[in-house]
Amino acid sequence: MSFKKKLGVGVISAALGLSFIGGGTYAYFS
Repeated sequence: MSFKKKLGVGVISAALGLSFIGGGTYAYFS
């Protein structure tokens, strides 16, 4: 696995995790 591909997967998973956490907290508090 190349470094660039690993970096892309990390960025995508981080974005998904942040959006999931943000959406969950928003839905919880609203």
